[in-house]
Amino acid sequence: MSKKASGILPKFEIIIIAVFFFSFIIWAVSRCSDIKEAAVERLADDETPEQVTVTGTPEGIANVVNDGTRDTVYLTRRDTMTDNRTYGRLYITINNLKVRKEPGLKSDVISQLPLFSEVKFLDEVTDSTFQINLGYETADEPYVKIRTPQGKDGWVYGAGVNYYKKKRSGVLE
Repeated sequence: MSKKASGILPKFEIIIIAVFFFSFIIWAVSRCSDIKEAAVERLADDETPEQVTVTGTPEGIANVVNDGTRDTVYLTRRDTMTDNRTYGRLYITINNLKVRKEPGLKSDVISQLPLFSEVKFLDEVTDSTFQINLGYETADEPYVKIRTPQGKDGWVYGAGVNYYKKKRSGVLE
């Protein structure tokens, strides 16, 4: 037969665990506040608060990186932020790929991109796919909206971009 523990011991254990938990929460909150304050103080001499971006404030964003020995705060200025979105990176897989104003072969050409150029994927793809003869193969892909390194937004054929730097086979040059 086992007896249930009674008395003061189980209550004491619960109190110890609760004190430990709340102490940890208080320590974590104060540590985060110290990092934010240090970042603001570090930049106070060089920049005005409107140019500084710090996590948890209306001013903007700070990235804190811990390398195991210390915390490093990387701040992003507002004037360098075009928007709050981060875009995926794509690479051109067909040499001299045409960037068009609208999806489709009949749309005006904005520019041409060389092989392996890096572009930003703007999270837009056409609903339908298009069959286009590339020379040695026929691809059936949608058009993809991208931003060129020069900052121009346009549409490219989906077979001409990839997440990896590789040349597309089956293209007549």
